[in-house]
Amino acid sequence: MYKRVIFALLLFVLALPFVFAYEDRYFSVRDNDAPYSVLPGDTISVGFTISNRDLLCPLNVTAYIEPCPVGWLCEEKNFCYAEDGIHAENLTIKIPSTASTKKYTAYIYLKGDYRIRRGNDRIMIEVLTKEQANTIDYTKPVVKEEPVVEEAPLEAAVEEVSADIENVPEEEVIEEIPDVEQPPIPVENKSQLMGDVTRLESNKGFMEYLSAVLVILLIFVAAGAYMTFKKEK
Repeated sequence: MYKRVIFALLLFVLALPFVFAYEDRYFSVRDNDAPYSVLPGDTISVGFTISNRDLLCPLNVTAYIEPCPVGWLCEEKNFCYAEDGIHAENLTIKIPSTASTKKYTAYIYLKGDYRIRRGNDRIMIEVLTKEQANTIDYTKPVVKEEPVVEEAPLEAAVEEVSADIENVPEEEVIEEIPDVEQPPIPVENKSQLMGDVTRLESNKGFMEYLSAVLVILLIFVAAGAYMTFKKEK
């Protein structure tokens, strides 16, 4: 009896890695470029990223916009990847000239024969009136113009700097090293880092669960050995 129980527990423990490996295979929408401000009759390209975990070609997934308002044309695309990671994609939405001027909420959904996880898939689209568009430039960011400063002639500036250097003692001349700004981390690498951290936490939870199962298994083995020894005695 105890041998059967121990054998069943061993099979269960050996099957756990395969179960968790399957659970870690999925498609999801990692991020998107919403919100959007448009005019009736405009066409927009909805940018977003798809994360795929160990689902490679020919395994594929289809992305689409839902709900698509009546009269709007929302594109649907099928994607297939040669490697896992974060992939930048887009879907086109054609807005009719008769569209009502208001805010619309839609979602980037994924469908397919494989696991799908919801992510940052909500998009906001605001259809403006011509008056609103004239008040707020929705196509270009506002750039503040810096005042133009008249520069002194190059020769005069060189002579002035040379005179200042000659009047300063050698021990007081200090060369200033300009600060170099570090380039910002690309958004795509940030998303990949977040995905790696999430996956690491998932693996940590799996190890804790596996440790608990092994402790229970050892208890059963010890109990079986004790009962066998007691019967033989």
